Amino acid sequence: MKRKGTTSEHIPDRDRDFLRTFRDLILECRVIRIDDICRQLTQMPAPRFWVSEERAQAVIRAIRAGRTTEGMTPTRREMYAEIHRRVTELQQQNPQLSLAQAVARVVRNAAPKWYITPLSARRLLFRLRAKYRDSRLVPAFIPISD
Repeated sequence: MKRKGTTSEHIPDRDRDFLRTFRDLILECRVIRIDDICRQLTQMPAPRFWVSEERAQAVIRAIRAGRTTEGMTPTRREMYAEIHRRVTELQQQNPQLSLAQAVARVVRNAAPKWYITPLSARRLLFRLRAKYRDSRLVPAFIPISD
């Protein structure tokens, strides 16, 4: 379904929200264990579903056409199942909404969790840490300004 090498236009926003959530978790901890924090972070609510509207719409169309999502990771499959459930519910409440309109509304709303694995969260954290350290945008660890 997805083409190799495609990227989402939401990556900078996702990274900023990811770091903000990470920082908030760090401030609450007495003892900092990165693995525990990454595990906690993945289960916290996200400000939105971090997928493009076009991609979500394509996957929802495929699900409705009966095509399988077996090639996806379990977390991605779970995310698209939640989006599909919400889109179906929204369209039942508002039959005049097109699929594109319903998907856009659902994807822009808060997600129940981040839909990434703790290992992916850890990799993302260290990639962002290196990015900011290399660019010298922030002398310390992570940008904490909003």
